[in-house]
Amino acid sequence: MAISTNLQDYFLPDCLSKKTIDASGLNVQDCAVNAINYYAGRLTEIAAFVAFVYIIMAGYQMFTAFGDETKYALAKKTLLYAIIGFAIALAARLIIYFFVHLLAPGAGGDDLLKSATGK
Repeated sequence: MAISTNLQDYFLPDCLSKKTIDASGLNVQDCAVNAINYYAGRLTEIAAFVAFVYIIMAGYQMFTAFGDETKYALAKKTLLYAIIGFAIALAARLIIYFFVHLLAPGAGGDDLLKSATGK
């Protein structure tokens, strides 16, 4: 997906854009698969960003604990939960991809990397 200043271009998958519908009609099954993959990819991006922020916060908490074991333990928990949360989000993304392609084989026509990156 090309960089655009229009927010609608970012929040809509390619199959739902006005240009695509006018050019080729609308294949509902392919569009549904692409839309599910698109939105699952966007949610995974958000989860990755939130996990990154929490990992940075945990590192800061560890750095500023200055030997206080309770603060250090809290920072370790924060780091652990951020990693677990990201792993769950990634697993959910893979499960969605698996079931969509299991229920609609051949629909969509794109692979996981292409749908996750939006390109």
